[in-house]
Amino acid sequence: DVFEFANTNGGLPQGSLTLSGTTLYGMATNGSGGNKGCIFSVDSSGKNYKVLLSFSNTSCYYPLGSLTFSGNMAYGTASQGGTNNNGTIFRFNYVLAGINTINIAANTIKLYPNPNNGQFAMALEGVDKTTLLQVYNVMGQVVYKQLLEPTTDIHTIDLGSQVSGVCLWRVTENGSLLNEGKIVIEK
Repeated sequence: DVFEFANTNGGLPQGSLTLSGTTLYGMATNGSGGNKGCIFSVDSSGKNYKVLLSFSNTSCYYPLGSLTFSGNMAYGTASQGGTNNNGTIFRFNYVLAGINTINIAANTIKLYPNPNNGQFAMALEGVDKTTLLQVYNVMGQVVYKQLLEPTTDIHTIDLGSQVSGVCLWRVTENGSLLNEGKIVIEK
């Protein structure tokens, strides 16, 4: 066995795995946070297993089938959810989730504390121009944005209106990516 599910990290995997480099991506129908399934990644050696998305809301859950990748998005199907609870097609921004990583060396952007309750600080070092912070939910929707002025070393961010879970942040300058990462909100 390469990897064994324990239901707390997913259970009843469905569909085919997608291989990118040495990383496998797939979906499990049960288990994980809300026991309604998850999208996961794991090294082909069975190490570095990560739950990338837990299906715990009522808009879609119990994923079935395989993921299809196009651009920055992964698409899949869920057997439950939608207006009549007959299932949905969902999309997931896997670049923002950290599946693809970008090497950033020219600047340092620190976010703390992480995990947090929705309120955190962001420190910019080596950034001398106005930048744009955007925060995304796991469905790739922008839930917060703010211009960050270089004259302020530490910026206070309030995402207190967001539910517990993972949000993804990205700082850009004139449309060019400077840095990105994950925020874990625990309430």
